[in-house]
Amino acid sequence: MVAWHRLIRSNSQDINTDLAALFKPLEEQRTSYVKVARRNFVAVFTRPAYVRGIERLLDELCPLYPCRFFLVQLDKRARDLDVRISARCFRVSKDMLACTEIVHLVVPPCLLETVPSILRAHFLPGMPAEMLLYGMQSGTVLRLESLICLVDRVILDSAEQNAELGDVQALCAGGAVVVDLEWVRLGMWRKQLSSVFDLKSVQDCLPSLSALDIQYGVKTLGSESLPANVLLLAGWLIHSLRWSVVAVARDHYECIASDGRTAEVRVGIVSDSALSTPKLLSCRLDFTDGQDNTGLADAELGSPGASPYIQLSSNGQLQTEFSMGTAVNSMVSNSTGSNSRESHSLVSCMSAPLGPQTAVECIKHCFLFGDGVKSYNNALDSAIELSDLGRGYLAGSCRAGSCRAGDSRTAGRFSPE
Repeated sequence: MVAWHRLIRSNSQDINTDLAALFKPLEEQRTSYVKVARRNFVAVFTRPAYVRGIERLLDELCPLYPCRFFLVQLDKRARDLDVRISARCFRVSKDMLACTEIVHLVVPPCLLETVPSILRAHFLPGMPAEMLLYGMQSGTVLRLESLICLVDRVILDSAEQNAELGDVQALCAGGAVVVDLEWVRLGMWRKQLSSVFDLKSVQDCLPSLSALDIQYGVKTLGSESLPANVLLLAGWLIHSLRWSVVAVARDHYECIASDGRTAEVRVGIVSDSALSTPKLLSCRLDFTDGQDNTGLADAELGSPGASPYIQLSSNGQLQTEFSMGTAVNSMVSNSTGSNSRESHSLVSCMSAPLGPQTAVECIKHCFLFGDGVKSYNNALDSAIELSDLGRGYLAGSCRAGSCRAGDSRTAGRFSPE
């Protein structure tokens, strides 16, 4: 990688001219190069400390996904608009460099309204545009509407919103295509759960699913808000199972399934001083034992806790374990010559990598493999219902267009659409 780490001063009128002049040294050295860009990419951030993270992101993205990059730093201390330019080049062959252009804007709040015209004038024509909101705190996102309306896709991390998922919901409601990096982190959890629910033996047990339990860890106890990863995973499962959240109790949320059954959603918290951010630890789904045990004595029913369950646990890898309950295996003869039934629990296990976790890894994953936003909006709506109830605000047990209780056609099905 060849980079101009030193930003060269420019101004809003001469950006294109100065970018062209930036490559004169390569031409004088008769170095072959080509400017490459597949998209316009805008990264918006608020603190100078985030520059290092943006630099790491550029190092990763430039060779894989070259764009014309616009770095927009919102700085309350700035008095005037500051425009600087730079470039990064990487070798694609022995004699050829591929180069991407970078425009860095430092913007005081009073001049934010000038940024859309600058971006619009310098976007590469005919190419899509996307925006990364990096290090955004709660309440900041909605103030950037004039920038967001310029792009085709918005990438953000709801983990940074302090569980203020309403800001993200408002963006989606306004028509923005949102890619949530927290949703990308949950990709393997969703994939593993979907693969288990695809099994016929699990589908047959769905009408007896009675409880969802999610455990997460934090550095210190005391936060009143559930983290975004917990809310989104729970919201996705609630929507996929066609449950409706109707009330909150001291230790659980009460839900009604589409066939009228009641179910519970429980969330537990663990303190771990080694954690810097909330970590999803486990997700367990418990079923009531729907087997026909007629005629079996108590001793023949198997060990306690043998009812069907599905459990995912995170410990470096994502471990998935599930059992569809106690199964009668065979008749055996004991030492007295009498017959008895031997039972055992059928347990299946599988393991998979957690997938991308850091912001840079998640963004690279989006660019290389797609954004995976399918069913995100529905999960977000259910997550916000949980959040509202958890804070003591009863926003309505069934929101307009999302009330699912009583629709018997979806009973006993898992449908993450």
